[in-house]
Amino acid sequence: MAIRNHTGIIPWRLTGPGGQRQRFVPGQQLSWLMKTLPPVTDGKLCNFLLGLMVTVIGSVVVGEGVSGEGAVVPGSDLARSKINTQWDIIRMLISSLEVNSAWHGTALSSQHVKGSFLQLMELVGNGMERPYRLRPPMRYNAQSTDRRHYFRFSFFVPLSLLCGVKGHHTALPTVCYEDAQLQLNLGTGTNTWGSAIYTDIAGVKDCQFDVSALMLPQDEVWVGPAVQWIDYQQKLAGEAVDINGLGTVSTMDRTEKGAGIAGLFWLSNRLGMPGPAMVRDITDLTFPFRGCVHTTHIDPLVRQFETIMGCKQDVAGPFVDIAGDGADEASGDVGGFPYDDFDYGVSESGDSDADATLPPNPSILSLVTPTKDLEVTKVQVSEGTQQLQMQFRDGVLTGDGCTGATHHILACQLHSWTPEAWTSIKQRLIERGVVRKVLGTDDVDWSLKVINKQNPLGIMDRKRRFMAMRLVPTANPAVKVG
Repeated sequence: MAIRNHTGIIPWRLTGPGGQRQRFVPGQQLSWLMKTLPPVTDGKLCNFLLGLMVTVIGSVVVGEGVSGEGAVVPGSDLARSKINTQWDIIRMLISSLEVNSAWHGTALSSQHVKGSFLQLMELVGNGMERPYRLRPPMRYNAQSTDRRHYFRFSFFVPLSLLCGVKGHHTALPTVCYEDAQLQLNLGTGTNTWGSAIYTDIAGVKDCQFDVSALMLPQDEVWVGPAVQWIDYQQKLAGEAVDINGLGTVSTMDRTEKGAGIAGLFWLSNRLGMPGPAMVRDITDLTFPFRGCVHTTHIDPLVRQFETIMGCKQDVAGPFVDIAGDGADEASGDVGGFPYDDFDYGVSESGDSDADATLPPNPSILSLVTPTKDLEVTKVQVSEGTQQLQMQFRDGVLTGDGCTGATHHILACQLHSWTPEAWTSIKQRLIERGVVRKVLGTDDVDWSLKVINKQNPLGIMDRKRRFMAMRLVPTANPAVKVG
């Protein structure tokens, strides 16, 4: 159990029609139900759902290599392609996922949450922290007739935004998910990145999934803002990227108009992302959002994401025998995501890196980056009035590879609740017995939940919309601090 303040995070294993541990079948759908999530712990603590932990168990089959004789050339793209194996495999296995049928509708939609997005969502949802140590690449064994490598790893599916001192205030009570289910829409399980990238990873075998909910018990009852991820898309149409609907798209119910933009990320075509070009191809950017100005220098936007994310990994390590030739090579991970692990800033022509302004190549461009001290009162609300202007290197968006390509801008949105929603969730918490067990009475009402030294009377109404509200006995309606 991970201890947080006076309580701990509790894993609760989920089951579904296929049981607890379910087997990968290409192109099929697996589901886990949340109806068994307990509303309280120890008879007096309200449970809040931070997110889901998905564990993947199986093996990956390594292909023939560049020579057709089982050899991998040291230092080649094939040798380096074993760097990011965990997320390569996840992209092979999971096409998209969805959390639906919750009290507030579809919390995560398969239309907007793809397997290639999960690495970014995990990092941001976990408070701009990577929730695991970097793993060394799988070792290639050119002498073995069985080219399988066995793996077991987990990834976090956030249902909250753990940025800020009180990021857990964005987690909702488990009673909001009693009718919900997680659906994994499975991919092919095979390499789909073309002939030049990852060609030595042929596919996965005998793969299975386990899922647990991560609950945080607390001695009070609150409801914070809803957190949702939305993929805004636009087909290539000149230099303007029309995101005039920013903040207006939602798959959830009971929320007010507009959304707070806690994070906004333009997706490239690297690391399985579905974008039309590379970040280093951008030469000009205008994004009139919260004081952003026109710039032709893209590097600071990349650097702000790196700075907030931090880097706890040496650039060169770990050292392993990637090629199987007896010599140890550096993995070249350069701190991991968001970097592309095989592209080191060499130009398309190969004779100059003058056009490679951001080596190594990042897979996203962060337009709005949530910080580790994020305050929801400072999040800017968008109701569909923004437009992004981008220019790219000549020929980048007119090549054969961009035919039918689409801009993808992934938003992490905060949503406030309608008056009807506040009445509905209060009634649900009372009917499930949560309020009486935690507070000792059902005679309660909502009170603003502030932190540190905030004076609730000094917070403007428009800035309160994303703050958590807690239930307090009407006989003692004092504002809770902390």
